[in-house]
Amino acid sequence: MYTGAKMEGVVVERGSVEPIGTYEGSGSSSSSSSSSNLAGEASRKTKQPVGLGDAADKEVIREVSVCGVPTHPWEVMEPIFERSILLCLDGFRMNERKESVGARDYELRRNELVELLRGFFGAPFTIQRISELILEPGAHYKTLDALLRGFEMLLSVSSTVPVASPEEVERLRREYSRVVSSAMPGRSLDGRVLKRSDTIDMEMDMS
Repeated sequence: MYTGAKMEGVVVERGSVEPIGTYEGSGSSSSSSSSSNLAGEASRKTKQPVGLGDAADKEVIREVSVCGVPTHPWEVMEPIFERSILLCLDGFRMNERKESVGARDYELRRNELVELLRGFFGAPFTIQRISELILEPGAHYKTLDALLRGFEMLLSVSSTVPVASPEEVERLRREYSRVVSSAMPGRSLDGRVLKRSDTIDMEMDMS
């Protein structure tokens, strides 16, 4: 489980929105907007897969999708969700067979999503649904336009939810694990087939 200890010493920085095609989860920037757009178009044509960034970001997103509540302070989680949403959109755009959103419109809507996200002082109450959409965008939407509208709708809310305590997060994980175990015996939270020894360990942890 991703713990708060891993987040200690994190410096939260909010820079300008990265140009299309340059965002790789490393915080690097381009010296030219036009050259970055050309790079983005070139990579889109080659349909190179784009991931969620580093493993730590993905673990935070996955944990929220399981627990349904923010697991860290919003000032720590917001940059993670910002990076993940942008990577999700860029990756989806690269692999879209038929372009549903023009480059200029995409950049505008992409920037608007970032502004919506940065406008929250706490995690939006739609945080679990946002996490699910980041992890599996193709399971919910078939076009980039629809995916953008999905994120726009989820971020066009005003209510927020408080950060869950470590005890509450653990309780929610155990509850989710029981549901998964009963629905798919012999499988872990990530769908991995468990060995008998793994299953015994899981049962002991839940007892």
